[in-house]
Amino acid sequence: MAVRLTQKEADMLIKMLKKTVEAEIAFPQEKGRVEFDVHGDRKEDIFVVNISRKGINATGASYQGRVRTSGVILMRLDVNPTAVHPNPDEEKITGTHLHVYTEEYDMAMAVPFVLREIQHPRTAKRIPPANNDGGVIEYGHSKNDK
Repeated sequence: MAVRLTQKEADMLIKMLKKTVEAEIAFPQEKGRVEFDVHGDRKEDIFVVNISRKGINATGASYQGRVRTSGVILMRLDVNPTAVHPNPDEEKITGTHLHVYTEEYDMAMAVPFVLREIQHPRTAKRIPPANNDGGVIEYGHSKNDK
């Protein structure tokens, strides 16, 4: 039987600040995936982030966050300008879209997501956009950053 969260539990976990353990994360350059842990506010709050590159030319990518202990997926960003996602209410979402866990629909519902390029303040490298609704990841820092 699959683990279910209440909406209150899911919202708390999604909004919690998460910190990476590693100082650097190698983004997959072609088809492939990377997985790494992030830690929440409490010792028992451990999450897994997956970044997957996919598609014929590996132009698509998915960013997924889940709870390590239960496997419950909290959020997934599917980056693909030609994707079509059918929602449970029969609405079709075209292009890049964001899934956020809901008690009613689990991960079946998605909303359109507009990507914008931002620059990392210290490295001037492009990084994925942050979701302003929470679920922010604080990246690890090297000794040279301070």
